Amino acid sequence: MPTLANQITLLRMALVLLIVFFLIQKTFWFQAASFAVFLLATATDWIDGWLARHMKDTTSFGALADPLADKLLIAGALTGFLAIYELQIPAWCVFLILAREFIITGFRSLAALKGRTMKAERWGKGKMLVQSVCVSLIFVVLLGRGHLRAHPESVASWPAAFVFSQAPYYLSLLILVVTWASGIWYLYEYRKVLFESWGRSH
Repeated sequence: MPTLANQITLLRMALVLLIVFFLIQKTFWFQAASFAVFLLATATDWIDGWLARHMKDTTSFGALADPLADKLLIAGALTGFLAIYELQIPAWCVFLILAREFIITGFRSLAALKGRTMKAERWGKGKMLVQSVCVSLIFVVLLGRGHLRAHPESVASWPAAFVFSQAPYYLSLLILVVTWASGIWYLYEYRKVLFESWGRSH
């Protein structure tokens, strides 16, 4: 039976399906529901971590599944955003973000084969925070477009025009930079695992 913390982690993975399904419906209320589910899923990331620490519920499964659930959450939202042309999220940017996540996930598996667990350090937690905030802001821009359609004169000012046309692009770039910065840190911090795996075992 999975621990309570691990059950919440599994729930977060399941919520990703709802987020993507609601998001690609391309109607205001479905997209608002997608945002609400995303916020709920983000909250479970804090809850399962708190439970694991304070109830001494840490497990090897949780150490691997928790960061994987985080990756699925962000990847699901960004993939759904790609289906909404008006946001102009660059596909190459999402590809590079996903590529980094695949690389680090593979690196974690490699570390596990060596009997080591790559825990979520400060860089990883900071990355998830920035990703969650940026995705939330993109959701806000997406939902704000409904107001724009009803009040087109409100976009006349430069700040409003920037927010509703350019902000998603730059927010996705910020996610890319932070995501790869933390990935490079992980590769450097656990470089010995990588070096050891290159040679033959004796």
